[in-house]
Amino acid sequence: MSAVPLPCQFHAKPWGSELASVPWLTALLESDWPADQKVGEVWFGTGDGGQELLIKLLTTTEPLSIQVHPDDAYARQQGWPCGKHEAWVVLDAQPGACIGLGLRQPMSAQQLRDAARDGRLPQLLHWQPVRPGDVIDVPPGTIHAIGAGLSLLEIQQPADLTFRLFDFARGRELHLDEGCAVSHLQPYRRAITRLDDSRERVVLCDAGPFTLEAWQWVGPRTFEGRGSDPLCLVPVKGACVIDGQAAPVRTAWHLHGPCRLEMAPGTVCVVAYAHSERLSPPVRPPAERFALQA
Repeated sequence: MSAVPLPCQFHAKPWGSELASVPWLTALLESDWPADQKVGEVWFGTGDGGQELLIKLLTTTEPLSIQVHPDDAYARQQGWPCGKHEAWVVLDAQPGACIGLGLRQPMSAQQLRDAARDGRLPQLLHWQPVRPGDVIDVPPGTIHAIGAGLSLLEIQQPADLTFRLFDFARGRELHLDEGCAVSHLQPYRRAITRLDDSRERVVLCDAGPFTLEAWQWVGPRTFEGRGSDPLCLVPVKGACVIDGQAAPVRTAWHLHGPCRLEMAPGTVCVVAYAHSERLSPPVRPPAERFALQA
């Protein structure tokens, strides 16, 4: 098949949400879930590192740990296949919900370590309010934390490699040596962008290892893929039909092409594709990767 829905796996997290309190989680659930466990993450696909990208949904009732991810060079030195560059699309945000991105002021690695140990690190992180439709690029080395009251779509490199710096007294393991070694000890300099409702196709984030786009049109288009790696599509609003199959909101699909996509008015799909190093020359966006025909 040219369009394949991806299976999903639920992951329990201490900062997650009760299943019954989040209707879209209930809609995705394919098996029983323990009543005493909070759902924090939904992973699409196998989650075994064999995919070009890992697609997740996150839901929070408490802040996540303050953490950092390594780049490819550091990860490969330690025997991992790649680092972790990620990007988020905010789907739901309660009033006052924030995300911590980078430090408020530059500091040394020793100062970061001391702040993590003595509990000052949350006050040194730059917390920014967010709202649905915000798009945030999080390069490796960015010290960050996702706050409470949020649902996010996360797109990342397939190595789920995280170094915790501070965990809000949850008692989980910290990784101060590794985290201080890979952290960018300065403010976050990138702008938070927004989903654009005025164009049928727009690049949201052109990160190092992948690109995100928003697709939003009315009626049918034919997708024609090029290259060996699939494109991942996640409907985030409205109603989408792919090759005659309903594609519910917050499901994930691999498109290998060619296939037919039809969107109702008000539909928005987030599309992600990796910049494959396996192809020669590398397949880069936009026109070289795929075509869309009315």
